[in-house]
Amino acid sequence: AKHALLSRRVAGSGAPAKRGPLGAPVGAFPVWRNVLAPFGDDNMRIGPSEFAFVPMDGATPASVVEEALEPRVADWREAFTAALGGGCGEGAFRDGEGTFDFELGAGPLWRACLDEGGATLLLCFDHCVSDQPSAMGLVDDVLKSCGEAPPVVAAEDLAALETPPSLEDEILGRDGRSRGFVSDELGGTGLLGVDKGSLPYLVAKATEPACQDPLAASPHLPADRWGDASLRAAERTPLVAFRTVSAETLAQLRATCRARGTTVGSALAACAARAFAALSEDDEVPVKVLQSLDMRRFGKDKATDRLACRAGSMDLFLKPADGLWDMSREAGAQLQTFEGRNFGEQSVRVFDWAVDAMEMTRLVELESDNPFTLGRAYCCGVSNAGLYRGSGAAEMYYATSTTSAGASFQASCVTVQGKLCVSVNAPAPLVTREQCEAFATLFVAEATNAAASVEDEANTLVLRAADDSPAAPVYENGLLAFGLGAALGLGAHAPAVLDFLQGVARSAANGGDLLAPYGFWLFFATMHPLIGGAGVGLGEVMWGFPGYSALGEAAQDAAGPPLGFLAVSVAASAALASNALLRSAAGFVASLAFFGTVSSGLAGTSGDNGSLNLSLDDAPVAGKVEEGAVRGCPAYSQVKQPSMNGFDVTKYKGRWYEHAYHDWTQFAEVYDTTLDIDLAADGRTWVDDFAVRGPSPRAAPRSWRGSPVANGAHYPLYGSLDPAKPGELLESGFGNVFPNFIVDVTKDAQGNYQDAIQFQCLESGGVRVFEGINFLSRDREISPARLQGFFDRAAKAGMAPYGARPDQMHVVEHAPADFRDVDNWWQKFWTTIGVDKLLALVAADI
Repeated sequence: AKHALLSRRVAGSGAPAKRGPLGAPVGAFPVWRNVLAPFGDDNMRIGPSEFAFVPMDGATPASVVEEALEPRVADWREAFTAALGGGCGEGAFRDGEGTFDFELGAGPLWRACLDEGGATLLLCFDHCVSDQPSAMGLVDDVLKSCGEAPPVVAAEDLAALETPPSLEDEILGRDGRSRGFVSDELGGTGLLGVDKGSLPYLVAKATEPACQDPLAASPHLPADRWGDASLRAAERTPLVAFRTVSAETLAQLRATCRARGTTVGSALAACAARAFAALSEDDEVPVKVLQSLDMRRFGKDKATDRLACRAGSMDLFLKPADGLWDMSREAGAQLQTFEGRNFGEQSVRVFDWAVDAMEMTRLVELESDNPFTLGRAYCCGVSNAGLYRGSGAAEMYYATSTTSAGASFQASCVTVQGKLCVSVNAPAPLVTREQCEAFATLFVAEATNAAASVEDEANTLVLRAADDSPAAPVYENGLLAFGLGAALGLGAHAPAVLDFLQGVARSAANGGDLLAPYGFWLFFATMHPLIGGAGVGLGEVMWGFPGYSALGEAAQDAAGPPLGFLAVSVAASAALASNALLRSAAGFVASLAFFGTVSSGLAGTSGDNGSLNLSLDDAPVAGKVEEGAVRGCPAYSQVKQPSMNGFDVTKYKGRWYEHAYHDWTQFAEVYDTTLDIDLAADGRTWVDDFAVRGPSPRAAPRSWRGSPVANGAHYPLYGSLDPAKPGELLESGFGNVFPNFIVDVTKDAQGNYQDAIQFQCLESGGVRVFEGINFLSRDREISPARLQGFFDRAAKAGMAPYGARPDQMHVVEHAPADFRDVDNWWQKFWTTIGVDKLLALVAADI
């Protein structure tokens, strides 16, 4: 009568409005469509689907229990294992023909039984209605009610119980979800949750380190598994090994963890990784561990006293050779990073998107029978439910099935009456009974040894021989090579780097915010060498590749990417992967180029101080503070010109062409920059559609036609207006709010605004971190004399010290008025996969 999900059923089939082929987003390219064809033509879900928990029809506590309670069992361990394997046609806790399936549309979504002696209670839940912390709360309520008369609750009162929100609703809310792919025709533009800020999480997932094969501890499996029906998911059965760690040992482990600066949960993850390494006989290559998480830490509802599903997980990467305590601290550090970067919310968002947009059940089925992985994505998994705070239970064990997909070994732990109850489950025949029992023994032994801080080599459980190979030469150390490149790159302009650091220190000393302003600076300081340097440079190399460069424009436009370049790239990647010296050399060169570019931006020696002038208070030349230089940002009254008297913002609306700028948020390689200014209906919201093309034919003469923004990209920017302060607005971006001043305007014969100067400035603790100066005109082309007029008016406004000088401004080139959009293989590819929409989503998210 307390736990609503015990009396709930599922309403709705969960079917989407329509389905489509997985290759639809790239359907214009037959080669991609053919690659994806084996996954079927109905695995992409488009449009909303109906799925909700509703009360069981006419249910009372007695009727629900009567339906859920199964006959007693002789051996609770066998019944536990049977339920983990899916039960049979006769019930969840029976082993036999067929499979037990919850009747989702009828309910209930759980089953229970007792052993014949009545001393053991078994519970089996559909995964969508429970997690272990709340299940323990349910168990406590059940045990407390033993011997009491069952409650009398009317069906309407049971139906009126509040159903806990789903994990997605609790973490994301109604407005935090992403839907669809790259267009409204494909259900929306929420591809992988990028529209809601998931890009950093996706990048982190895509750059995870290489780890051991999850099946490395199963040498009995054949190397060639194609067509081996005995290994298919339908033929697998669960293996379960039960262990306990005494209360005395667990208390000692907890105290040792505190002394070592870690937690029991992190130590258990390290124990699992070391147990796997012992079986795989490899402690040098990291082990990928699935760390279960109670997702209540990311939501508002922390309660565990009612049944709910708040289960989640994260990936850990632990190197057994580092030793248990370093591994444990590393596990804790990875968890802190996961929480600190808001990856908990983003992981829920991406999974929610995938479940809504893809037929995940079908895709998991396909992966579970993949002969290369057999559904194994993790070497091992660890779930630590913590302390059971209830009474009446002497021991407690739980597990989640991994027969179809998951980890090769899964350890589930809970503390009851001071001792640690451990169940280890694994899928047979991917894992043998002996291997499952060995993992459980090794796991407990590692925890026991850790409790006594036994870390001597003689007591480690890695079973391979010691590695007697000599240490790698220092010049093959990639980290040292990268560090040397960074030191040389920054050292090339050491005085400017020192000036920058002193500026940051001044900001901090004056109480300035460091996170948002300098995070803004760091993002663009990073993007300049990556996009303007490496990105454009790689494109020029690719389009200049022998054979390809000899083709005419029409042939290149029709051919797509140069296959020879791709082949060389693959070969180069393979060489880097296999040769430590090459990796070190590549790391050194990349680090030197990257940090050298950043330091040149600090020193004002990049060759373009309009777009890459990164120093703080950089007036009038980056890296040098001269007599008359200014610090911080001016007030509007200090730069406002008489032409702004009587300013009418409605006349400012429309298309403006940018002709010069001093602004490190822009890139020298782009061109044809325009601003389309509009006002929202409230008259107070400024909307600036900032559009660019890039790279320009001059900056990238070979490859500009293949750029994803060759035909332009749009980035909407927003600000707020105060009618009492005409010409002065507040813009927001990258976590910062800063003023955008319209400093000066000129008018044509009809009184319309013809030219304008804008000025943005951001400071932190009195230190100017960013200034943006824009020379704008209604005309696409202007004469040199007219451009000089901008400089003259800017100097009169006192803006020259802020960078409004010819040597500090980047002059923007514009496409001719009759420019036609590029129409070639590359543009079709970028448009089809939605890169233009993705760029807009990223810009909006930033």
